[in-house]
Amino acid sequence: CFCWLAWDSIDMGLVEPGTLERKPVAVSPEKMARSLIGGWLKQCGRTETIWTCNLTRADGKSVWIVWAEDDVSREWLVPADWRIKRVQRLDASSFDLNGDSVQIGMAPVFLISEGNTAK
Repeated sequence: CFCWLAWDSIDMGLVEPGTLERKPVAVSPEKMARSLIGGWLKQCGRTETIWTCNLTRADGKSVWIVWAEDDVSREWLVPADWRIKRVQRLDASSFDLNGDSVQIGMAPVFLISEGNTAK
């Protein structure tokens, strides 16, 4: 696997050369997995080339995972009834959703609702 052979590559490595500090891309999968443990996958679907999966995390927050199966980056309209508050990317960055659309591509984007759905 390239990722193990090039773990300290300047361009695509998982750690910073010299300091060996983990880059966000190395930390993100672990962080993402911890937030999904104990969750419940409710549904997945596909419309043309866009995939969506809905799950409820252990803390009751509803999360939608959205990605495109093609290599085309695009603005995607977030359904208003999802009540999305935060967007989290695989590189561990996150931000409040401002407006009604988000940039998506082949890398999944996690859309986190503003309220709990657990009862």
